[in-house]
Amino acid sequence: MFGLVENFLNMVVTNFIDDDEPPILLIYTGEDDMVHSRNLEGLKAVIASTNGTVQIIIYKAGRHAAPMAAFSWANPPNLPVPEDIDDFFKTFLFVNQEARSNNQQYCFMLR
Repeated sequence: MFGLVENFLNMVVTNFIDDDEPPILLIYTGEDDMVHSRNLEGLKAVIASTNGTVQIIIYKAGRHAAPMAAFSWANPPNLPVPEDIDDFFKTFLFVNQEARSNNQQYCFMLR
């Protein structure tokens, strides 16, 4: 999937979205200076166009690495990322007995 710059258009994540995705959680911060929010909206639109399930959480505080830092003592904006991911899994994994019985996979992305 990753490679030379000349091959960038073949590496875009939206090329790999089809109608077989598990529910996806997208996490973003309003102070992210590395990834633009249009990327989040574009990914959401592609997932929705395949009738996929997508949930977005945008935290007002925190820069690009803040969602990952929330899993450690280095969580200056005190983001509730672990709790929100837990809620996501409870909503889509534990409540949905049919998906669980079908061994459906789930994923989340920290952007």
